[in-house]
Amino acid sequence: MASAVSEPLPIQDSRLHLLHHGNSLNLGVNYDEALKVFEPPKNAFDFTELPPNFRPPYRARGWETAKEGFGAITYNTRIVLAIWQTDQGDLRTYEKLVATYAAEFPTVPSDEVTNGKVRYTFYESNGQRLMILAVPDAGSTVHITVALGLNETMSAIGADQAQARQVLAKKPEIPLGAPSESSGEEKR
Repeated sequence: MASAVSEPLPIQDSRLHLLHHGNSLNLGVNYDEALKVFEPPKNAFDFTELPPNFRPPYRARGWETAKEGFGAITYNTRIVLAIWQTDQGDLRTYEKLVATYAAEFPTVPSDEVTNGKVRYTFYESNGQRLMILAVPDAGSTVHITVALGLNETMSAIGADQAQARQVLAKKPEIPLGAPSESSGEEKR
């Protein structure tokens, strides 16, 4: 079992943020602020289950539907990691997201990790990391995940370049950050 994630470093100003429908979400805001950017649809289920190596005072909150989800991990009420996922993408959606973030962060270098099928794009700035992940299924659908967090919280969920390379080398069909089923869900 992995060790528990320790208290995070203070959140520094960073150029990185999550984008959604023309709005942006920065680390350090509370969950209610995040819901102004990632508003849950009426058919969403709430979830509160923390990933295995996070312990209180970390908390998890989020929502998901059959096709989309948003979740956040907070520490003392402030978001230290946020994730948005969709199962409604295709390769063009992923490429458009990467281009949008590249234009949004023109001075932040990106790093791509890929095996030709699964694609990760990473950005890092001031102790924060943003990951864009594309995982194609057997058809034409591409599952897309965009996550932003403090470097240590992102690494704790496997969202860093070294772990991406390791997973793709060992099990290219089971990538990090791929959409998964949540338990402990409640219908909104």
